[in-house]
Amino acid sequence: SRVNVAAFMNKLITDQNLWEKWKGQMPVIYKSNYND
Repeated sequence: SRVNVAAFMNKLITDQNLWEKWKGQMPVIYKSNYND
């Protein structure tokens, strides 16, 4: 859902380690509770 995408994008912006993990890749986001 859009909520999950927005939450993941927010995490990418605010979490440098997560950004380094996903930089240059294309994540596929499935419906889940993204509360990490």
